[in-house]
Amino acid sequence: MVETRISIIIPAHNEEEYLPITLEALAKAKAAYRDPRAVEVIVVDNRSDDRTAHIAREHGAKVVHEPQRSIAKARNAGAKASQGKYLLFVDADTIIDKESLNKIEKLFSTKTVLAGGCYMDYDDDWQIKLIARGINHLVARRGRAWGAFFFCERAAFKKVGGFDETLYGTEELALSKALGKEAKIQGRSFHVIQEYLAVTSGRRLKPRLRVLARRVTVLFKLRRAMRDPEICQAIWYDAER
Repeated sequence: MVETRISIIIPAHNEEEYLPITLEALAKAKAAYRDPRAVEVIVVDNRSDDRTAHIAREHGAKVVHEPQRSIAKARNAGAKASQGKYLLFVDADTIIDKESLNKIEKLFSTKTVLAGGCYMDYDDDWQIKLIARGINHLVARRGRAWGAFFFCERAAFKKVGGFDETLYGTEELALSKALGKEAKIQGRSFHVIQEYLAVTSGRRLKPRLRVLARRVTVLFKLRRAMRDPEICQAIWYDAER
């Protein structure tokens, strides 16, 4: 029996429209990997009431259910159900490059990288793409990764406690910070690949920006606000993250 090396974890809430495209892109990346049998795909059905779980099974993914609407809980549930030495978290509306798994494997093989992400692009108009490029540079400069494409060693993920389930947003930034600290302790690095290995949907960004524009004070107390489910409901979850 082939040992699982990479577990791809996809949190999904009512993603029947976008999930098939994501899974098809993952299938291509899996086929391009040195041993496709060593890659597993897990879709975490985060309280969907559409065909998300059915579509995931049709594409050969393992389905895990997380009843509470929480992106951190969903990702942790997927990690708990996984078997891979390495974890890759991908959003359900994200298309990854077919060489992504090989590039992650190459990084880990150097023994110098503990976790990381990549530059992201949006499948939207030039204004949204411009915002994405700004975020890329800001996030990468701080040694952080987007949640739509986030990879790490399983052992390190468990050691730092996974995604902080008290956070309802920016949970990937908090985990990036924790893994960055752990990487330094081990004499390794948190590496953001400065290539556009993933394209994610921009359909939710505009509604979120409109909400933030009406509640601009949230930006001045962002850390505290991300632990408030009522505030995050309007910014993140009402946009059906």
